[in-house]
Amino acid sequence: MSATVSGASPLDGRFRAQHEPGATGERRFVVPPQSFDRATAALLAQGGRLVTVHAVDGAPMSVVSVVALRGELVVLRAQLQAREPTYASLSLVTDAALLPERELHDVHGVLPLGHPDLEPLLRPDPDRLRRRVAGDEVFPLSYGPVRSGIFESIQY
Repeated sequence: MSATVSGASPLDGRFRAQHEPGATGERRFVVPPQSFDRATAALLAQGGRLVTVHAVDGAPMSVVSVVALRGELVVLRAQLQAREPTYASLSLVTDAALLPERELHDVHGVLPLGHPDLEPLLRPDPDRLRRRVAGDEVFPLSYGPVRSGIFESIQY
């Protein structure tokens, strides 16, 4: 067992975190949605690394962040409002949350407030994709039914 599991809480009684039972090598806490981002940021400031952000279906739905900290996993769970499932975005705290939060929005309709880019991740609209290629050695290569040759096999 690591020192953190048997010792003090990694949240030190802050953020109104309530301890939940968990597996060996794992600490689980329930935090209010309004302090979910700050509690995750506090763990990251202690040297933790964000492992994942996901939702747990149920009544009510919860958002979960998992942080690897000193040889154990710290799991934070915040119960969301049923009508408007929102929380302050973790992507403002760490870039590692950018894509998982977009997936949360696509699949579960959870809105991470302040997220910089909530374009659909799983089923993007091909007409809205940002396709910008720039550089000195970039040039158009036209191919089609007459000139496809090897380029078609490379593309597919």
